[in-house]
Amino acid sequence: TGIGTCTDIDIVIPDSYDGLPVTHIGDSAFYKCTDIVSVTLPDSITNIDKYAFSYCIRLTKINFSDNVRYIDDSAFYSCGSLLYNEFDNAYYLGNDHTPYLILIKAKSTDITHCTISEDTEIICNKAFKGCKDLSIITLPDGVTHIGEEAFYGCERLIKIDIPDSITSIGMGAFTECHLLEYYEYDNAYYLGNDDNPYIVLTDAKNTGITSCEIFEGTKIIYAWAFNECTELTNITIPESVLYVGYCAFFWCKSLTSVNIQDIAKWCAIQFVDETPLDYVDTLYLNGNLITNLVIPQGVTSISKSAFCCYQNITDITIPDSVTTIGCYAFGGCTGLTNVEIPDGVTIIGSGAFVSCTGLTSITIPDSVTHIGYQTFSGCENLDEIIIPNSVKYIGFGAFSDCTSLTEIAIPDSITYIDGHMFEGCTNLSRITIPNSVISIGVGAFDECTSLKYNEYDNAYYIGNDDNPYMILVKAKNTDITSCEISEDTKLICDRAFMKCSSLTNIVVPDSVIEIDKFAFYECKGLKSIILSNNITSIDDNTFCSCSSLTDIIIPDGVTSIGECAFSACLNLASVSIPNSVTDIGEEAFEYCYSLTKITLPDGISYINNNTFTCSGLTSITIPKSVTGIGNQAFSCCESLESITVLGNLKSIDYFAFEGCGRLRDVYYSGSEEEWVAMSAEWGNITFGAII
Repeated sequence: TGIGTCTDIDIVIPDSYDGLPVTHIGDSAFYKCTDIVSVTLPDSITNIDKYAFSYCIRLTKINFSDNVRYIDDSAFYSCGSLLYNEFDNAYYLGNDHTPYLILIKAKSTDITHCTISEDTEIICNKAFKGCKDLSIITLPDGVTHIGEEAFYGCERLIKIDIPDSITSIGMGAFTECHLLEYYEYDNAYYLGNDDNPYIVLTDAKNTGITSCEIFEGTKIIYAWAFNECTELTNITIPESVLYVGYCAFFWCKSLTSVNIQDIAKWCAIQFVDETPLDYVDTLYLNGNLITNLVIPQGVTSISKSAFCCYQNITDITIPDSVTTIGCYAFGGCTGLTNVEIPDGVTIIGSGAFVSCTGLTSITIPDSVTHIGYQTFSGCENLDEIIIPNSVKYIGFGAFSDCTSLTEIAIPDSITYIDGHMFEGCTNLSRITIPNSVISIGVGAFDECTSLKYNEYDNAYYIGNDDNPYMILVKAKNTDITSCEISEDTKLICDRAFMKCSSLTNIVVPDSVIEIDKFAFYECKGLKSIILSNNITSIDDNTFCSCSSLTDIIIPDGVTSIGECAFSACLNLASVSIPNSVTDIGEEAFEYCYSLTKITLPDGISYINNNTFTCSGLTSITIPKSVTGIGNQAFSCCESLESITVLGNLKSIDYFAFEGCGRLRDVYYSGSEEEWVAMSAEWGNITFGAII
């Protein structure tokens, strides 16, 4: 999900991290990592998400594994140096032995034809969008995925052959293809090929149909296929179906039953979001109502949302062949009272048992390493759960709103307690936090109204028998004037001292390694603070609106200063930032009107949007490490008269120095030609000198 403080130019992604497989490159993971030149992906990677490598302006090469199945169309946005492979009328990415693995985009929207490489497996989102003159296209055997809006607006497209290899098609792939010829079977329209014309069920013939026999060889039920078919009463899903698109059965409010032919095949269907079970309470297996669900031996994964919202299930038997329980697989199964998770399971997906209100206890086997976000959220009758030491990750809100849970012990294998993990557990009175925990997310213990804290001076703590003061959760009240933090404290929770407006000074001992978001937000009387020498970041909004704070020394070892970290510290006149800092977040020093000078560390590469709206600044030196300055980075610095730029600045965003009316002199170490080449629109700035 992020590159952290890495400064390497050749990035090799590992296939696992902390014992878990690396399968996705998350949203904006390498966003604006402007020094990266090449990236090598492991075989484990299947998805590359939004803006993953956007604005990596020096990225020239990326090696994909043959297992990649999805690439968002914005993943490489503004990667101007990226070298594509060309074949006929399209651009591709791949690897050394399969250079045409992924079709990224057409060469232009004016093409009339395109022969797709026989080695291609993925057609990316919007690949041929707007190619109005494209009339016929054949997808070779081997193509497994067609991305969202891939052929959107291909107004003259008459025929497209879908190969048998296809396993998924994104939403809107054929929207505005008004001339496209479909096959018909019973009450639906299809796309396919000469041997199997019915591979993709694209649409019901109309919303008034009362029945529809899906062809036995159909593999994909396309997005919105039965949208608002309000008279449809039952549906049989053949075992050939592999993929059900977005909102395929949306608002089929008259559905009374869903019929399936094979439990194992049903467990393997990829549901993009909802299933027809969202609208019915009866699921039949070859005519027999399913209440006691038995997953067949040999099934290794239960797919996302497979039985979500099916309220007639009371018992589930899962074989030891299963290793993964998918996201929301049994979410909302309110009738479920008993489930045994076998020893073979390693991953319990996000929301897998969310709102299973009938569950009272569950045993997690010691094979499980991963519990996803909101996995047991809303299991209001769950009063006992034991987490084994094998578990290395527990996701956001995993046990939130488990209102019957009274105590829980976090195993030693856990290092991070994610945000809102126990929020709303109103009867939780005791929680044991191991010494292994080094970080806590926002709101982890919100609304735990029965939680018994340990007290030390003017604050409440939780921890374990050996260290009851490990985590400072909150001040006793917002009226405190002082607080001595325990020397045994490791973590200070988000909002711990929020709005303690009478607190005037505080010492954070060196035992503390993390101070979370908003920890001292609006401590308007806080005049001085001594920080732990062992923290590595100043989190978002940590000291925001501490209007009496006049100076602060950020310890060596801190690598990042978060968004709005010191925003609206109106009297902050002095800040010492060490060279260890490589990232300063947006609006970090916004409205610090008393700040007259600041020395930027040599390690930062980009000055973010609105970072310094400091009307008292008179001069600033941009270090050699900085390659870009963001939008309004120094806006309204009304006293700023001069800037010294030492070296490698490549771009200045629009309005970076808006409202700097006194700024006249820019001292730049490069040539005037290099300066002009930058994307600057600065108004009345002139050159005082060229260094």
